[in-house]
Amino acid sequence: MSCEYSANFQTVNSIGEYFLYTQLEHNLKSFIDWGFVNIGGFVNITRPTENINSTANFHKLSMRTDPAYPKNRVWETFKKQWVYESGVSYNTVSPISISGLYINNTFIPGPTGNAQYPYTFNYDLGRVIFASGLPSNTSVEMNFSFRTVQTYKANDALTDWKQLQELTYKNGNIDTNVTSNHRSQMPCIIIEPISKAIFQPYELGTKKQIVNQNVLLHIFAENYTEKNNIVDIIRFQKDKELRLYDVNGVVADKKYPLNHNGSKNIYGQNYNQLVSDSSEYLWRNAYIDDVAVMEMESLNNNLYYSTVRLDIQIFM
Repeated sequence: MSCEYSANFQTVNSIGEYFLYTQLEHNLKSFIDWGFVNIGGFVNITRPTENINSTANFHKLSMRTDPAYPKNRVWETFKKQWVYESGVSYNTVSPISISGLYINNTFIPGPTGNAQYPYTFNYDLGRVIFASGLPSNTSVEMNFSFRTVQTYKANDALTDWKQLQELTYKNGNIDTNVTSNHRSQMPCIIIEPISKAIFQPYELGTKKQIVNQNVLLHIFAENYTEKNNIVDIIRFQKDKELRLYDVNGVVADKKYPLNHNGSKNIYGQNYNQLVSDSSEYLWRNAYIDDVAVMEMESLNNNLYYSTVRLDIQIFM
């Protein structure tokens, strides 16, 4: 058997492509988000919503100062990562499909507002960006659903991760001076592919390989039981078959469920659609070969965390 020689890189077509680490990171976030929302991992917030002491109005948005925007244009809910998936139901309950918001008790339809109050939703950051600033005493309210367990890619959440123990929680309380784009909210999972990987031949006569790639899932929670429950859910995925979609194709065709600014993409597809048998974006098959749980000591009495290592086999 002879092979035609090339002085160029093999397998790689462009320096601008998303490669294995990034592909796996994106796919695992999509898989985990989809998995949790289908087992009831969401909370619906409707106006008015109060806690037992009538002191917490979870449906109300708060004005935030963000140096990226002029004053009074950024308003946030108390939780980010709004659920965008449609057609999902758990025990006959579905996540809320966001249809707009209320300004001083007047409904302003979404997703872009009206002539008086144009705005943009950012589902990932749980915020509304108004085209012009609102008075600080404005009442902004909305119905929405947030993910019970939030997931972050380590590459995107590096700053958030470093500040998690110091800034996000001080003596057990949320530091609201930290805006949502710099705050990891618990319980959460931070996905980190690591350098440990083993390449094995797949079949004779080809360059196909099995890549055994390790990924760390860092799990943070505010109580011990919550942390343990998430760890159990993840480790029960041992021997789970995974399908991976091609991030390059999805990005090029603008099929991600959210746009670059966090707004909902009306042409986007959810994880289940992207990896279905009929999907043109189905890329590789993978398999969770092994799961190992590593306990870690917290530096904060209000913070509990563990690291779960996944050994994922990818057929390249």
